[in-house]
Amino acid sequence: MRREKRELHLKVIGEDATLCNLLVKTLHTLPEVEFASFRQEHPLLSPFEIFVRVKEGKVEAALYKAAKKVSSECESLLRKIKNSGK
Repeated sequence: MRREKRELHLKVIGEDATLCNLLVKTLHTLPEVEFASFRQEHPLLSPFEIFVRVKEGKVEAALYKAAKKVSSECESLLRKIKNSGK
């Protein structure tokens, strides 16, 4: 992990592009986020990296907010699937 005042570079170990893409798309919906992306240097040897830059505030707070939103949406979907079988 590398952190600067308004930026964060974070390695994501043990996950694939699905989670990274969802997190980055959610980060783009937050007004405090200036830029967010992810990449993987080498598909066999490198973990994914997420890059986030905020306009203001703490970058960790924006990342936490996005992760919480993703988690909440997944929980909501699980409840809907569970209730649809009743």
